[in-house]
Amino acid sequence: DPRPDRPAPWRARYRGPAGRQQSTSFDRTIAAERCLRAELAKLDRGQRVAPDHGSNEWADYSRQDIGDRPHLTARTIETAAGPASFDLGGGGIYNGAGATLNLMDSTVSDNTSVNQPGGGIYGFFNTTINITRSTVSGNLSGDVAGGLRSLGNSTVVDSTFSGNTSTVWHGGGIFHTDGQLTVTHSTFSGNIAPAGTASGILVATFGAPANMTLTSSVMEGNGGAFACAIEGGGAATITSGGWNVISDGSCNPIGSDQSFTDALLGPLADNGGPTLTHAISAGSPAEDAADAGPCTATDQRGVARPQGAGCDVGSFELEP
Repeated sequence: DPRPDRPAPWRARYRGPAGRQQSTSFDRTIAAERCLRAELAKLDRGQRVAPDHGSNEWADYSRQDIGDRPHLTARTIETAAGPASFDLGGGGIYNGAGATLNLMDSTVSDNTSVNQPGGGIYGFFNTTINITRSTVSGNLSGDVAGGLRSLGNSTVVDSTFSGNTSTVWHGGGIFHTDGQLTVTHSTFSGNIAPAGTASGILVATFGAPANMTLTSSVMEGNGGAFACAIEGGGAATITSGGWNVISDGSCNPIGSDQSFTDALLGPLADNGGPTLTHAISAGSPAEDAADAGPCTATDQRGVARPQGAGCDVGSFELEP
C-alpha cells in the first residue's frame, strides 16, 4: 500500500492525437492497466493514441507499433524490499494464483525485479501461462528467473527468450517448478546466470512434480552456465521431444537432438513480424532440422512453415 507521503506508485503514460504526453497516477496496477486499455480502445476506433513509456521509479505501461502490428509492452520495476520471497516478484507481469495469462505476438522487455524472482514474468501457484509468438528479452532479476518464474503449467511456442539475467542462481531464461512446462519451436539465446547454473531453463522441485518437454528448439548456455539443469531430485525431470539444437550436453538429449552444436544465430533484431527474433542463415544446423512430423503452422513472425525441405528448429523459419 502506498504511504500518504508518497505519490501513487502506478502511472499510465500515453500521447494523445495531438502528440501531447498525458500521465495519470493510480494506487493499483489494475487501475493503470484499465486506463491504458481505454486508450487502446480509442486507437481501435480510429482515434490515434500512442502511449509512451517514459521513466518512472515505479511502473510504466507502453504501447508500441511495429509495422502494422500493435502490441503492448510492459516496462516496470518491482521494488519489494527485504529478502527474496516465493510469493513476490514479476518485474513486468505478475500472474496471480489460479490465473491464466495468454501472451501472443507481444514483447516483455527491459523489466527489473530488484530483490525478487521473475524479472519479466511471474506465475504463482496453479497458474497457466501460454506464450506464443512472443519475445521475452533484457529482463533482470535480483534473485532467480530473469525471464519467467513459473510455479504452474506453462507453454512456450514459437517464441524467443534472449538476454535475460538471473543474478543469484539458476534460470536466466526460465526457472520452473510445480507443474508442466512445454517448449516447442522456440529459441533461448544470450540469457545469463552464474557459472555452473542454468542460463537457459532450470526445472526444479520442492517436492511437487515438475517436468519440461523440449522439442524442436534452440537452447544455448552462456558464460559457463548450462542450457538446462535440474535441481531437487527425482520429481524434477526434463524430457526431450527431440530435434533440438543444444550448445552443450544438457537438456537430457536423445538421438535426434544435436548436442554441443552452435545454431549460428544472428543477433536479436527486427527480422519482420511484430517482435524481435534471432535469425538463422543458410547452413545453420537448425535449418530443415526440426521434427519430421507436423510442426507449427508459422514461425514467430508469421512466416509459413516449412520453407525448405523441412521445418527449421527454433522460432525462426529461414525463407529462400
